[in-house]
Amino acid sequence: MEEHFKNLITQYLPYFISVLTLYTVKITGDKNKNAWILTMLNQMLWLLWIFVSGNSGFIILNLGIIYLSVVNHFKWKKA
Repeated sequence: MEEHFKNLITQYLPYFISVLTLYTVKITGDKNKNAWILTMLNQMLWLLWIFVSGNSGFIILNLGIIYLSVVNHFKWKKA
């Protein structure tokens, strides 16, 4: 991967996805039916950051949130 692109991901992506994380928590609280889908997409961005930056300590949290988002999406879809 080009070094410049890697630096952009590791240095700046966390700001964007942190704000997106806060937004997904807000819309989940508002019971927005698309909240869990956006949460899953957000976690995919975190997964990209984890692999590119080498911060493997976050992988368990990331995969757990992806799993819970899928489960909760289907729970809300039934309701």
